[in-house]
Amino acid sequence: MLSDDQGDAVDLAFDEARTSALEVQILGAQLDRAAERLTSWFQDRGRGPVRS
Repeated sequence: MLSDDQGDAVDLAFDEARTSALEVQILGAQLDRAAERLTSWFQDRGRGPVRS
């Protein structure tokens, strides 16, 4: 979960003048893949799943 400088949860925020919705989707997919690889790395070492 992401949070702002006040500690409040941020689900999704982006400036459409600087970033397209497609770029946000691509970034989300890349982060998901990285999280999967990190979880596998931890599980392979007996550390359990990564919590989100």
